[in-house]
Amino acid sequence: VPSGIAVTGFDDIALSRHVQPSLTTVRQPMLDLGGQAVRLLLARVAEPASRRQSLVLPTQLVVRRSCGCPARRLRVWS
Repeated sequence: VPSGIAVTGFDDIALSRHVQPSLTTVRQPMLDLGGQAVRLLLARVAEPASRRQSLVLPTQLVVRRSCGCPARRLRVWS
């Protein structure tokens, strides 16, 4: 890695910045996710017959060295 294979992770854990090569990952808005889950749960408790709701929150791809990208095009975030 990264010359022969691309590796990605999920959740952008702190360790992903410190391993070699640093791990490309997907960052989620965890606080927003928890807050929205509580909001939806409370709404369902208040109105059990209410329609089910789906929610999509934005994520962010954090490109680091494990993606196998050429160095001149690599945008490193940490």
